[in-house]
Amino acid sequence: HYRVKQDGSRICHLLDPRRNESASSEVIAVSVFLPSCMEADAWATALYILGTEEGITAANRHCIPVLYTVRNGEGFAQIESEALESLVND
Repeated sequence: HYRVKQDGSRICHLLDPRRNESASSEVIAVSVFLPSCMEADAWATALYILGTEEGITAANRHCIPVLYTVRNGEGFAQIESEALESLVND
């Protein structure tokens, strides 16, 4: 959910309260795999706002299985937390 400005930049519907502006436009989606949908949704929103670097650090610290989908030049890339890697490899 975003809007494209005249200069081509994107404005996300989520605001980063640390900067008082739109959250990072590099993140396409954050998928969080937890037993509770409510908890997963709350974490997904927070991790989206944190962005990939800080978000993966937080997910790893709290052992949360997370998959980020991000813009990578003209394509996309996926970044997994340590807990997701363990979950998939078990």
